[in-house]
Amino acid sequence: MDYLELIFKKLEGLEKGQERMESDIKGLRNGQVKMESDIKGLKNGQEKMESDIKALRADNREIHRKLDNLSTKVDLTWQAVGELNEDHARIDLLEKRVDEIEKKLKII
Repeated sequence: MDYLELIFKKLEGLEKGQERMESDIKGLRNGQVKMESDIKGLKNGQEKMESDIKALRADNREIHRKLDNLSTKVDLTWQAVGELNEDHARIDLLEKRVDEIEKKLKII
């Protein structure tokens, strides 16, 4: 093989190497586009999660407000039950006194 053939073979090898590099670059660019698309999808997912979190926080505040109202109603109910017990005890005492008075009146 003479010197010129050797140079042409080297040139062919370099051209094939360049073609492989260009193919690799094209593949990398396609990968970059895919990654950018994935990032955009992740950002959309993140925005949806943030929106869901805001909605959950609003729901949580509403639930706490309802629980506070319910707690107030439970407190008032227990207060009423206590008052009814006191009233019942007073009525029992009054009934006993009425019975005693009626007995005394019958005696007279």
